Amino acid sequence: MSLVLLLSGCAGQKAFTAAARAGDTVALPLGWSKNLTRQNTTVVITGANAATYTYAPNDPSVRAIANLYPDPVSRLVVGTETNQSLGVNANLYGASLESSVTNNDKDLSQTMLVLNLPATLAVGAASIVVKDQAGNSVTAAPITLDILAGTGGANPFQQNNTSATLSAEMIANLERADARTVTFSGSAVPYGIQIELTRTAGVGKPWVVNPRGDIKNLAWSDDGATLRILLTPANGVNLTQLANFKFYVAGGVTGLTVSSLKAFDANGNAVSGIVPQIN
Repeated sequence: MSLVLLLSGCAGQKAFTAAARAGDTVALPLGWSKNLTRQNTTVVITGANAATYTYAPNDPSVRAIANLYPDPVSRLVVGTETNQSLGVNANLYGASLESSVTNNDKDLSQTMLVLNLPATLAVGAASIVVKDQAGNSVTAAPITLDILAGTGGANPFQQNNTSATLSAEMIANLERADARTVTFSGSAVPYGIQIELTRTAGVGKPWVVNPRGDIKNLAWSDDGATLRILLTPANGVNLTQLANFKFYVAGGVTGLTVSSLKAFDANGNAVSGIVPQIN
């Protein structure tokens, strides 16, 4: 993930491999925490001869849009959380990312697009623009790729004894399932938050996800109609940003609504003004 992070932090972007043949499968780094799926993403590819190819949402040539996360014991994570260089200025990179890129959110997901190039793409410099549902480019500049002479081929991502259908599903299974994001705002940062969410009874099977288990604990239960979630710091280190209380609710549940919330400080005293949002 840290490689993607560095690649996507520049004004211009390159694919993981700087060159490919027409028809090849390539991986493109799109940057931090992009709200993209194959269902809402458009890809526009322009060849060296100015020919343009547009992949509309759900185009089968868009193989997957998946998120990558850093190794929990990567230098980036450990150096940022302990404020140590670890020989590669890890703390400086982490601090810069959180202040200038992630808005103090430690959910360091990086979005990767896996794409089949058009078979008739001209030899030479090609540019790729990835657009979100609103039609906006998700990168500061087009992604560039040198197209080499020769005939390429789409990667089947196939293992032994797997069918073509199963192989196609393998990489798609890395994509994010439908989920709701729960975040908090307020003027103070509490020690912990207890929140209850009602949901449509009998619809879906909830799965509550903590994006950074190394910095906060998340305990949850579900009785079929109400989710109860308790968020507290991990390892005795209090959270310093409300952004880091964020969590996800997946599993096909509907009708998610906040029914109660209690925020408290380290002594158990109530902290007021904490407002939840479900997106």
